[in-house]
Amino acid sequence: MVATKYLFAGLASIGLAIAGGAADIESSIGKIQDSCVSLSKTLKGFTSDGNVMGTALKLQGEAKDLLDIINDGKDTASNTDNLSSADSDKLEDSVNSLSKSVYTLLDGFVDKKPIFQKPVLGGSADGLVEKDLKDLKGATGGLGKAIESIVTGQLKKDAPKILSGLDKHFDEAIKAFSD
Repeated sequence: MVATKYLFAGLASIGLAIAGGAADIESSIGKIQDSCVSLSKTLKGFTSDGNVMGTALKLQGEAKDLLDIINDGKDTASNTDNLSSADSDKLEDSVNSLSKSVYTLLDGFVDKKPIFQKPVLGGSADGLVEKDLKDLKGATGGLGKAIESIVTGQLKKDAPKILSGLDKHFDEAIKAFSD
């Protein structure tokens, strides 16, 4: 009876650890999504007739924050055991929603390219944006691979297509700033 009690407690704690893994990844995705939305909002307010330098510095800081949050999410996913099919299914909507936010963010950067090209303190910000985009692409790819390695079911099947789409969109945005 005592052994059964401890066995049950042990199994229950394992179940909580697995659920915590999915919940932790879900939380990380939420933080990344919030950061993407915030950066997109700042980008929308980036105009040539405003405080170009101040907004450019704010964008640079927010891009760095996003990079850190993505890397934290990658670490969380990398330290999580394989997820059950049910937990993987719970993440699919979040992953798809995040992908759309990333597309919107990248499109926002490309749309604002003419403003980034205006000379500020003797030069344009194209090179800085290109570097930020390359860094974000690398981090996003790392996060995607970490999540792909622990999920099952439909998300596991969809992951290569999702990652390929993100890579393509990043490549297009990077190319826009390297021309």
